[in-house]
Amino acid sequence: MVDTVKNGEEKVEEVGAGLFTDDAAKTAEEKAGAEKAAADKAAAEAKVAADAKAKTDADAKAKSEAENKGKKVVPDKYELKLPEGSNLSAFHVEKIASLAKERGLSQEEAQSQLDLASQIHADFRTSQDKEFEVTKTGWLEQLKTDKRVGGENLKANDEKATRVIKHFAPSEEASEKIIKTGMLMEPDVFRLVVNIANAMSDDQFVKPGSQTTETQDIAKKFYGDSNKKE
Repeated sequence: MVDTVKNGEEKVEEVGAGLFTDDAAKTAEEKAGAEKAAADKAAAEAKVAADAKAKTDADAKAKSEAENKGKKVVPDKYELKLPEGSNLSAFHVEKIASLAKERGLSQEEAQSQLDLASQIHADFRTSQDKEFEVTKTGWLEQLKTDKRVGGENLKANDEKATRVIKHFAPSEEASEKIIKTGMLMEPDVFRLVVNIANAMSDDQFVKPGSQTTETQDIAKKFYGDSNKKE
């Protein structure tokens, strides 16, 4: 009987102990779950706040860049550089810098203006050179058919005209310029110089140390070695 009671008490104690253990575990699990939920919520809120700040910063940066983009920075002094091969001079650079200052242009805008001016000038020079080549071709064709100075006498008359230019030109550089540019072959100029040559005797052309027996084909002299008529 005693044993039975004793065993019953032990069973009650075991059952009670089990109930307390289950309650404690359940409470700990709920606490852990609540803490995790709170941590997750805090992390989510922190992410939302971080994303909002990032967007605000990005918007502010974009706004600042947009505002600055419309502003021109006019330098106190322009640092302009001529493009390679440009025929413009320092005078042109100074004029463009002065104009850029008056119009409140930025460094980049002023440089663009100089580059454009240089390109326009180069295109104009090329166009002028091409037009003059066409003009010289027309001059030569006129002289070839000229009854007074052309035809079979053209080569001899060209030598006479060249001698007159070399004799009367103020300098060797001047005579070379007149001859090599083709200006001597302008029909009226050529006839005039040939007339002068015909009115002079050969000994009047002599300059001590300046005589030469070198002759040159008229077309070669007219167009140059690298610019022959096609």
